[in-house]
Amino acid sequence: MVEIEGILGATATVERHGGFRNAMSMHPSLQVIYDQVGDYKRSPAKQMMDNALQAFPKIDAVYAHNDEMAIGAFLAAKAVRPGQGTGDRGIDGQGEAVKMIRNGDISATFIYPNGSKEAIETAMKILKGESVPKEITLETTRITKDEHPEYPGSDCMEKE
Repeated sequence: MVEIEGILGATATVERHGGFRNAMSMHPSLQVIYDQVGDYKRSPAKQMMDNALQAFPKIDAVYAHNDEMAIGAFLAAKAVRPGQGTGDRGIDGQGEAVKMIRNGDISATFIYPNGSKEAIETAMKILKGESVPKEITLETTRITKDEHPEYPGSDCMEKE
């Protein structure tokens, strides 16, 4: 597997990397063979994937910390090895990624809520003197070709 990380030190990068590595530790037969930073951008991720494809004859899957980097990885793989998918997965539920999932180009994306709605609701309760939970856990949603087919993705601008 290849992991394409976001911006080093960013909370989302640290948490996504840690969660991924924790999940990987439960499956010792799976190996991360290449891991680089893509800064949450398509172009650096595409270049990173070009490098990985040149270095390794077989890559079974790519875990990118967001959809932009998953799309970059897909575009690199498509150019270097047409017809050979890499099982790309991203995060954010970006509209372009959802379209690519529906076309079978990318395997999955995950909706990772930012908590702004819950923060505002909690602040309003505090202002009213109501009690609030100490911890609020937000649910993530996996979008695949078969799961949540009704999810349209967010509006997006097509990228080059």
